Amino acid sequence: MKRIIIINNNDRAITYGIGTYTISLIECLKKTNFAFDIVYLNANEYELKIVEKLGYREFFVPAFSESTNKKLDKYCQMLPFLFKELFNEGDDLIFHFNYFITDTLIAQLKAAFVCKVLLTVHYTDWSLMLNGDIRRLKSLLDKEKNEQNEKTNSQNEKRLIDSIQSNKAVFRQADFILFVSHHTVMTYSALSIFQDTKYKIVHNGLKDSYKKLSKAQKSSIRKRYHIKDHETILFFVGRLDEIKGIYCLIEAFQKVLKVKQKLKNPMQFIIFLERGILKPNDTLFLIPTCRIYSVKPP
Repeated sequence: MKRIIIINNNDRAITYGIGTYTISLIECLKKTNFAFDIVYLNANEYELKIVEKLGYREFFVPAFSESTNKKLDKYCQMLPFLFKELFNEGDDLIFHFNYFITDTLIAQLKAAFVCKVLLTVHYTDWSLMLNGDIRRLKSLLDKEKNEQNEKTNSQNEKRLIDSIQSNKAVFRQADFILFVSHHTVMTYSALSIFQDTKYKIVHNGLKDSYKKLSKAQKSSIRKRYHIKDHETILFFVGRLDEIKGIYCLIEAFQKVLKVKQKLKNPMQFIIFLERGILKPNDTLFLIPTCRIYSVKPP
């Protein structure tokens, strides 16, 4: 039997994008002949927890009591032994990781099982650490290359470079990579971080749920949010967080406002916010024709 084991990490992304991706994945797999289960690593549990769902199981594997970063190797060494107790070795197994793992774990899984390893790249550590500054990343990698024998990197720089090296090793060992962004592929390719890797881009990693609205429905939405018929609207829908680029987006909108008199129709910028962080004295949001709505999660 072919069995896909979806492996997620218990971090905040599981509540947002990766969580949505996992829901879509479950819907898809239920329409196939694949058996599947979901494993949540570093779960906030005292012991292994197993939850029976309709057509699959969820396994919650506890985190170590101390920082998992300090004990990552030990944690990874433990997982193949645990998986041998949970899954039938006779099955044709595919381990589908939704976050970057260590190449050591891939090697250990392949030694323990006849299996394939699939990785979906949802986000990258370097992008979070450098706010997406590719030039800064390239500069650090060049610096590392030119100063291999000198300890000139700060602790954060060393952590970033170690992360990139780990990514390269994972790409070499994984059987297939899924990317949700063409930008990530282009960045890694330009920096020679992966070569000859089998991959596919699934844009946004989301199910296409577009629904065409009638004029009456559009009119109803405009009325609900007090949007006039002749107004052009720019939307931001998502978590209010600096790493999502919301501040850059607002600064860009401010520049658009300066030339709006040249546009045929007036413009408004609307933010639909589920949750996030709003700085106490943040004046970026005190801009003309910008409105923020709080919406409840589905």
